[in-house]
Amino acid sequence: MPSVYSLGNNYIKSEKDIPGEFRKHLSDDTNIEVQSDFIPGIRGKIDSIESEIQNRFSDSSCFYFGHGTPGGPETIDSIFKTGLKVKDSEEARFYMNTLRGLDSTSVLLGMGSDSLFKEREDLLNDWPHKDSEDVVILSLPYKYILRRDHVLPGSDYYENFYYGSDKKGYYLRPEFILGVYNSKTKAFTNNENYYQSLSEEERKRIDSELSKRFIISFAESSALPPNEVDGLPLSDKDKELCTLMWYKEKLKELKKLEELEKEKAESPGSMYELGDFDFGAWDDEEEDKGPKII
Repeated sequence: MPSVYSLGNNYIKSEKDIPGEFRKHLSDDTNIEVQSDFIPGIRGKIDSIESEIQNRFSDSSCFYFGHGTPGGPETIDSIFKTGLKVKDSEEARFYMNTLRGLDSTSVLLGMGSDSLFKEREDLLNDWPHKDSEDVVILSLPYKYILRRDHVLPGSDYYENFYYGSDKKGYYLRPEFILGVYNSKTKAFTNNENYYQSLSEEERKRIDSELSKRFIISFAESSALPPNEVDGLPLSDKDKELCTLMWYKEKLKELKKLEELEKEKAESPGSMYELGDFDFGAWDDEEEDKGPKII
């Protein structure tokens, strides 16, 4: 959903501010259908040789995260099968990004490299959360992660990798669970259905879905028109669609702001005194934990 921070900081002041090439297509249907099917994870090969485990953390196109759990085999099997629960939608309404994303349930280990495992080995062997013996390792291709320097404060950088709903909750797709590291045995159990281990056809299907989700989420949360942003994982055609959707979102926000201003005028001294509200104040209360990808 669009961030509350965007209200009062709109990029356009009226429909006339939208470039003609996009204004003439505002009535076009831009709905994108996104599938929610996922491939359940399966316990696979167990690596116990250090060099093999190091190799599992070496993909430089991915960001790695850890989620500690003392739950045992049943909990691990459940996470492998259905994914990792990442946010509570009701709490998210009040705490915004601090309790609504992957940040709320995992620790960012870093970008993949030949040395990442060794750099984080002490942490993995002494996980701070409830003396967790097992650490579930997540691996996300960073090109589909929303970038902190592009999106509005309060955005969920990792939402493109979730499935679920406000009513039932959201989960990280199991295809992005790399495996689980056990600090007692010093062994790594691989997820046989990890994204990079799937067939080419299955990877293309997931890439297509992630691309669609990226278009939707970037249109909702970008601070700038997408066609002015470099390095997006979109074709020229998809970037144009994303930009059109972005202008539509800005028009919706503008109308909401106009409605709030109208209510403010009709109810002096009410909660709608937007002119006195500091929309950036929340951002200063807590350091932004999202990765800054350059």
